[in-house]
Amino acid sequence: MGKRLRNRLGMVLVLALSVSCFSGCWRAEKEAEAVSDTSVFSTSEIVDGGSSESEETQIDHAISMTVEENDFREGSPINYTWNPYVFSQVNLSALDEGADMVFYDWIDAIINGEASVACPSEDLMWDLEFQMSTFFPPFNYLVSECTYSDGQIEMRFSTDADTRDQILREFADQLAFLIHLAEVEEEDSQTVRAIKLYRMFSGIVSYDYEAQASEEIVDLSAYRAIMQCEGICQSFAPAYAYLCLQVGIDATTTSGMTDGTAGDFVAHDWTLFRLNDHYYYADTTFENGMGGGGLMYFGMTSAQRELEGGFIADEYNIGGSNEIWGNDFEVSDEAFAPLWNCVYVISVENSPSGVVILCEDGEGNTFEFSPDAVGILTE
Repeated sequence: MGKRLRNRLGMVLVLALSVSCFSGCWRAEKEAEAVSDTSVFSTSEIVDGGSSESEETQIDHAISMTVEENDFREGSPINYTWNPYVFSQVNLSALDEGADMVFYDWIDAIINGEASVACPSEDLMWDLEFQMSTFFPPFNYLVSECTYSDGQIEMRFSTDADTRDQILREFADQLAFLIHLAEVEEEDSQTVRAIKLYRMFSGIVSYDYEAQASEEIVDLSAYRAIMQCEGICQSFAPAYAYLCLQVGIDATTTSGMTDGTAGDFVAHDWTLFRLNDHYYYADTTFENGMGGGGLMYFGMTSAQRELEGGFIADEYNIGGSNEIWGNDFEVSDEAFAPLWNCVYVISVENSPSGVVILCEDGEGNTFEFSPDAVGILTE
């Protein structure tokens, strides 16, 4: 893992966390519809959440106006520590052996302000730099240029050391804020963690229609989606993947085009994630467009993905490498199929038989979904 691995534990930023509430913006339109409302949070409230008592009070007030009562079960908040060293096994399968170790050494160099890091080839440097926006979102805010020479990646930093440290601290703080806003708990399975993060994120983000239509260069990064909770599908898909990776769930991005049956071809990004040896798709953008309170686009199969958007598996790309495609993975497990009718999640509770999700469908009917009942709950 490189000579720095021994010191990584000490470099990880440990965060003291107290946020224990869920909220979101339940009013936005699907990416294909040109209607949008803003989140209950302003950008400054999100980025600086918890930095002062008055701001915490403002956030609590905004949450109280949005959610009448805490709809998650009581439990121990997750002891969350930002882990800068995450990389999807899906993406890794398309890279040379040991690529993840080079990637982690590169992250070490950035965190330490070191201008160079060993890398076996220039091709690998370019491959890994492409992955940075998903698996180390602050990268483009810290590094302005990379070149390769004599087995070394040479970097030019875009900030001084103090600014770099501040960016990293604020990024870690914001991740903690979002994960605790979703009320992820130590006792939660990976399945429940994925659902909680999906609900929180698809509910809180605001779709940037101006950026979508603009011909100017606009920040569409996962970093912006995490820090400001705004962007487009290209921002939301990797941001949700990164949140999943932070709580131990392997996840990456998927990019495709509609099949044109609706009269035009539209590009779109969503997330591929893995639970209990099965792969599933999740689309936080579409969920946000339907109000952000349900689970209609969580745990989709390839067939359901084609039904919801017209995306055909052998034509969409996974991980952005142009080497992995939808039909390279079997995404057929229908364990979450009942949730595709879940327009709104009423509650997520712990019962003697396990976790129970109480949902409401589009006709006002309620139904329960239990991960344990379908054998998908993971430890």
